[in-house]
Amino acid sequence: MSQREFTVAQNSAITLAAQMASYALNFAAGIIIARSLGPAGKGTLSLVVLSHVLLLTVSNLGLGAAGSFMIAKRGFSLRQVSRQGGVAAWVLGLCTFGLAAIAVNFLPASVVSPDQRIYVLLAAGLLPLALTTQYFNGALQGAGQIVWLNALTLAQALVNVSGLVVFLLVLRMGLRGGLSAWAITVVTTSLLTMAVTAWRARRLADLAAASPRGWDHTLAREALRYGIRAYPASVISFLNLRSDQFVLGYLAGTASVGQYSVAVTVAELLLFFPRALSTALLPRITRADPDSARHMAASACRHTIGGALISAAVLIPVGLLIPVVFGEAYRPSVIPFFVMLPGLAAFALAPVLSTYFSGQLGRPIVSSLFAAMSLGVDFALVWVLIPALGVVGAALASTLAYLLTVISMIGYFRRSSGVKLREMLAIRAADLVAYRTLLDPLLRLWQNIRRTG
Repeated sequence: MSQREFTVAQNSAITLAAQMASYALNFAAGIIIARSLGPAGKGTLSLVVLSHVLLLTVSNLGLGAAGSFMIAKRGFSLRQVSRQGGVAAWVLGLCTFGLAAIAVNFLPASVVSPDQRIYVLLAAGLLPLALTTQYFNGALQGAGQIVWLNALTLAQALVNVSGLVVFLLVLRMGLRGGLSAWAITVVTTSLLTMAVTAWRARRLADLAAASPRGWDHTLAREALRYGIRAYPASVISFLNLRSDQFVLGYLAGTASVGQYSVAVTVAELLLFFPRALSTALLPRITRADPDSARHMAASACRHTIGGALISAAVLIPVGLLIPVVFGEAYRPSVIPFFVMLPGLAAFALAPVLSTYFSGQLGRPIVSSLFAAMSLGVDFALVWVLIPALGVVGAALASTLAYLLTVISMIGYFRRSSGVKLREMLAIRAADLVAYRTLLDPLLRLWQNIRRTG
C-alpha cells in the first residue's frame, strides 16, 4: 500500500506511535545515563550533545526545511533534492568543523576548559553525517515518506539505547562510554538514512521520468533562498528551547544541568503529539489551497490542545516518580518539572502554527520572529531567576516565555487566516469521527501479516 493513501490523521497516528516508542527507548536511555553517570556526568554529556546540535543548527542554513518545501511545493524529485542536499551537507559540515577547530582555541577557560576542548571537536567532527541525516529527513518528509521517516527515528533510538547498555552497563566506561554510544548513534543513523533515501528515491513512481543528473542550479538557488528565510527560525527555536541549559551550566554547574535535563526529558513528552501532527501535516498543508489549509490548521490546533491536556494529566504521577526512576540525586528535578509543564502545554501549539506560517503562507520569517521574541524573554529572565532560584528559575523563565509566545502566535494566526478562536479550540463531532481512521493503517498491516503468515 502506498503511503500516499494515508490521510493526515493516519500519518499522525503512525508518527505518534513511532515517536512514543522512540521516546520510551530514549527515556530508558536517560535512566541508564542518569544512574550510571550521576548529575555531573549527565550534565556534561548533555552539554556536549547540545553543543553538537547547536553547531548543526547554526550550519544547516535551513536546507532541511527547504528540501521538504522543494519537493512538496515546487515538484522536484526526492532523487534531485537528496543528491544536492548530500553535497551541501558535507561542504557545510567540513567548513563548520574547520571553524570550530580554530575557534575552540580562543574560547576562555570559564566557558570551555582545556580538557573539554576535545568534546567540542567531537561535536563538530560529526557534523557532516548529522547534516546529511537532517537534509535527507527533510526530503523524505516532503516526499510524503512518513512511514520510513518514523522507522528511521525508531532505529536511531534503538541504536542509542543498545550502545548505552553495552558501554555503560556492561563495560562500565563512564562518560567515555556515554560519548561513544552517542557518536556511534550519529554515524549509524546517518548511514541508515542515506540507504533508505536512496532506496525510496528509486522506488517512487514519479521518478520514472528522467531527472537531471548534474547540478541543478534552479533547485540550488530556490532551496537556498527558502532555506535562508527558514534558517533564523530553526536557530532561534533551538536557542529558545535549549539556551537556558547553557546559561544554567555557566551559572550553576554541570550537576544542575543534569538535574534540569531530567525534568525536560519527562516534561517534553507533551510535545510529541504536536510534533507528530506537524510532521504529517506539512506536505499536505503546503500543497493545499488557502481555504483548506486554514481549516486544516484550525483542526490541528483543536486536536493538539486536547492531546496536550491529556498528556499533562498523565505526566503528573510520572513527575512525582522522578527520584524513584532516575535516582535520589534527581529529587531537585521534580519542582522544575511541574513549573515547566504549563508552558510546554501551551507551547504544543507552536509547531502546528509554524507549519501553517511556513508551509502555506511561505513566510518562515514569521516563525523566526515569534521564536526570537520567546528567546529574548527567556534569555532575560534566566539571568535574573537562575541566581535566585537555580534550576527552578530556569524552568520558570521557560514557562513564562512560552506562554507569551503562544498567545502572540494565536493572535497572528487569527488575523492572517480569518479563523475564529472557537474553531481553534472547540472539538467538533467530525473530529471524533476522524479519530476512527487513525488505526486503519496499523490494522491493515496486521491483517496482511496474518494472511502472509
